[in-house]
Amino acid sequence: MASVCEISVCATALYLYPSIGYALWTLAVIALLTVRLSLIAICCRRSARNQPTPTSLFLLASILWSALLGLGALLCNISGDQTLFLLGNVCAVGVVGGLAGRNAGTPRLVLIQISTIFTLLGIGAALSPDSGKIVLLFQAPFCAAGFFTVAIRSNKDTVALLLAQETSNRLARHDSLTGLPNRARISELLLNRTDAEPALKPGSFAVLLIDLDGFKAINDSLGHAAGDLVLQESAKRLRAVLRQGDVVGRLAGDEFVAISNDASMSEEVRLLADQIVKTLARPFVLTRCWCGLARVSGSRNTPSTGKRDRNSSYAPTGRCMRSNAAARAPLPSSMPRRTPPTTA
Repeated sequence: MASVCEISVCATALYLYPSIGYALWTLAVIALLTVRLSLIAICCRRSARNQPTPTSLFLLASILWSALLGLGALLCNISGDQTLFLLGNVCAVGVVGGLAGRNAGTPRLVLIQISTIFTLLGIGAALSPDSGKIVLLFQAPFCAAGFFTVAIRSNKDTVALLLAQETSNRLARHDSLTGLPNRARISELLLNRTDAEPALKPGSFAVLLIDLDGFKAINDSLGHAAGDLVLQESAKRLRAVLRQGDVVGRLAGDEFVAISNDASMSEEVRLLADQIVKTLARPFVLTRCWCGLARVSGSRNTPSTGKRDRNSSYAPTGRCMRSNAAARAPLPSSMPRRTPPTTA
């Protein structure tokens, strides 16, 4: 709409005063409008294909368009015609108002555009033979300051809204304690993989369920703060042991899940499960306490006897199954112990 308004002013000026200056201005406006529309179409196509877009060229074209608009206001002001004086200034001020409210996502670009337009408009007003230039020169600085304020405030409101939406989406799909994808996000990923078209489906993948059994003993003995530290450290270790492109999430409590891509052989899945068990079997060093771990030997895992002092806690041990990698915590000496079964 801003370009249509500018072209209407060009056409009016060229109709009233058919001169080379107005003709060149009109041709430049039409040519630049064509270039900008072409850049928009190219950006849309490349963005849909996840390809780089000529954003810098479009920004440069936007600044040139602002310069042409300001030049048009200057020509209208120095023409001596009251109709062009009024039409050119009203068009320029209206376009600046639209820029201030519409382009809130690019505040620096808006400030450059407003400064360019009002600078050329002010020069034209100073050279204008019309008596209305006094009012224009007096009001232009206040008008520009007002539009600057609108642009900055609109940008702050837009950024705050986008941050709130991003935070809301992240909390809805990620666990607030560990930062891992939650049950909803994991379910969404699995549905996308299984419901996709055959031609778009990824390769085979494996889902490993990870359960820290006996985790309640840590919470009861050291408190929930220590339990949270164990969960956060477990999440870091799981992220480190998985390959790039694999996904690890937290379902609930002490239950995690890992999605391994390109897992075409069961032996690869077993090796990954063993790595997960071993990485969770390392000691957890907490604030003023040490969580001792049981040993992991092949597929058979027997809890070791953990020695405990006043600052120590119980340690998880590992147990691996075909589709389940579990870390179990030894129970206090006053409670019955059980030896994990040998997995096939």
